[in-house]
Amino acid sequence: MAPEETFHDDIIYPGSIPFLIVHVSCFAAIWTGVTLEAVVICVILYWVRMLAVTGGYHRYFSHRTYKTSRVGQFLIAALAQSSAQRGAIWWAAMHRHHHLHSDTELDPHSPGSVASSTHTSAGYSHQPPHDLTTNRSPT
Repeated sequence: MAPEETFHDDIIYPGSIPFLIVHVSCFAAIWTGVTLEAVVICVILYWVRMLAVTGGYHRYFSHRTYKTSRVGQFLIAALAQSSAQRGAIWWAAMHRHHHLHSDTELDPHSPGSVASSTHTSAGYSHQPPHDLTTNRSPT
């Protein structure tokens, strides 16, 4: 007997359209070409955004590893947000939830969990995979 398939209403398909357009538009480089300047800008912006996510979202907003001014917080959040990984509060909440429930079913980053691959599915989900206030899965 086959297991019953469940209906998933946690994906908002119209919300995925911008995500898909951005990734499919990269194929335009085949016809338009890529200049050296474009490659250099791409690499620089990649590293700036990567530092903003790891140093900002992760080290500052999630762990409060260092102190900065309000202007510094704004700049870090704006740069990290430009990487399209949602906002600082959402990112910090999900990361703290991850530390609270590491390697359990409630951990959004554990392979095989209900909410695995949070970073890639962040744009699709309209609600967190678990109630972060009570640390319970919705039933």
